[in-house]
Amino acid sequence: MRIPAKRRRLGLAGGAVFLSAMTCAPFAPAEQAAVTAEPSGTLEDIIVTAEKRSESLEKVPLSIVAYTSESLAELGVQDFNTLAARIPGVTLNSAGPGRSSYSIRGVASVGGNAPTTGLYVDETPILPSGGDGATASIDPDLYDLARVEVLRGPQGTLYGASSMGGTVRFITNQPNLTKVEGAVKVEGSDTQHGGGNVRLDAMYNMPLIEDRVALRIVGTYKDFSGFIDRYIGVWAPNPGAQPAYPVSPAQPSSIVRDVNTEKLYSLRTLLKIAVNDAFTITPSVWVQDLQMGGPPDYDVPTGQTGGPLIQARPFNVSEAYSDRFVLSNITMNYDLGWGSLLSTTSYMRRQETTPDDETEALEDNIPQGQFVPNVYAPIVTTES
Repeated sequence: MRIPAKRRRLGLAGGAVFLSAMTCAPFAPAEQAAVTAEPSGTLEDIIVTAEKRSESLEKVPLSIVAYTSESLAELGVQDFNTLAARIPGVTLNSAGPGRSSYSIRGVASVGGNAPTTGLYVDETPILPSGGDGATASIDPDLYDLARVEVLRGPQGTLYGASSMGGTVRFITNQPNLTKVEGAVKVEGSDTQHGGGNVRLDAMYNMPLIEDRVALRIVGTYKDFSGFIDRYIGVWAPNPGAQPAYPVSPAQPSSIVRDVNTEKLYSLRTLLKIAVNDAFTITPSVWVQDLQMGGPPDYDVPTGQTGGPLIQARPFNVSEAYSDRFVLSNITMNYDLGWGSLLSTTSYMRRQETTPDDETEALEDNIPQGQFVPNVYAPIVTTES
């Protein structure tokens, strides 16, 4: 039986370095149930766009949780997998980074690839891959997001049929037309039974034509050590197999250390053009590439006693996983005074490679009295 594992860190040593000649936009903490008081004694007003218009979080007639970028930084979360565990009513079903699906208030998809929880990046709906992951969606990095909004309950009127249980929205920071801004953050840590980890985040905002054109570039590089060892030439017993598996050798023929490495490259570019005081055009491109050396699961539950985690495999078959997406968008907004006219056009291409060692499964289904190397490695491409 393969059991999913979670990364455990021994310690964290990191910091943030901010560029000179910059100002950071004001941020606010993030939940409807708990709003932080400003020094003046008044409550800080959090503006959300859950109903397709800017309004105070307190006035939204929905069950909503909103996390600002400052809140995300204070919590130390870098992906929605970590954040989802903190939100009541949100259930996470994850087989590792890039292979997660969510349900809200218990409304889950039993089969097929139709999700019950909508996922949006700004105004762009993100569809699942439709491959073996079925309802699994992308796992976008959360650095330099303005907000993460979680709307609980049916949202079909505003967000379509795939929002039966609720909707998750990732709102990006838009280019600042008047100020030069920049930030660099470096983090380092060590993983128990693994090695060192490093993460580098950077953001730079530059007005190209003051009050008219601005460019914002956001980048992330992450290199995390694995913490699961692959034992080659041995296998976990399967008492239910008919006929029974061959007897596993007592010792592995070789050991591959830390197979579940994780690397991520993310680059987000936005250009804001103010044609006049009422009309803006904002093209953007977001590229993210996730690479994993192996799945984050283990066969022998030695981790329950604090020991190293082990994948037992008859052969050293690669299960390296990759998930790459390119999201292009152009948004045009015209302020009518009494309202806004918004047009958004997007194109997304996602490619996943999801290999799985099926050696033992082959013996289960076609007994041969011995293991034969077998891997199932579909390449799933989704365009929307």
